[in-house]
Amino acid sequence: MKTKIAKSLAKYQKLDILLKLVSDICDIKISTLKSKVRHRNVVDARRIYSVIARKYFAFTLGEIAAVIRRDHASVLHHLKTHEALLNFDDIYTHFFNLCEHTVSETEIIQNNDKVNFIDALVAENRMLRNEVDTLSELLSNIKIKLNEVNEEANTQ
Repeated sequence: MKTKIAKSLAKYQKLDILLKLVSDICDIKISTLKSKVRHRNVVDARRIYSVIARKYFAFTLGEIAAVIRRDHASVLHHLKTHEALLNFDDIYTHFFNLCEHTVSETEIIQNNDKVNFIDALVAENRMLRNEVDTLSELLSNIKIKLNEVNEEANTQ
């Protein structure tokens, strides 16, 4: 009896760790992933979670769905739409590849100490977002200056 309970707990621990990984990489709270929110980025994160859980760990549709508070049909839909999104959505493809690479290369589910690696990826993701924001602001300033120069040239 204890063995069955321990195996069941270990099994769901893997799913919880995977959910944390996807949550951190996609920068979405776990509570949001488990909520009824249907925003595109949240649904994409659920889809990534479902595909990786099925592909790498062969969990049943019901087991995967239970963790994100969905039914098996939602997970089946995620699996079916995944390939089309990989072919046409660059942002989805980027986040899926990042999550898949992390799971496959680091054996994140096998080692609990790899959680630090997830935290490092999250920090890098935030740093890159800040860099993008800074560059976007710089680009806006350049456009403003360029418009001012063009207006001065037109008035002379």
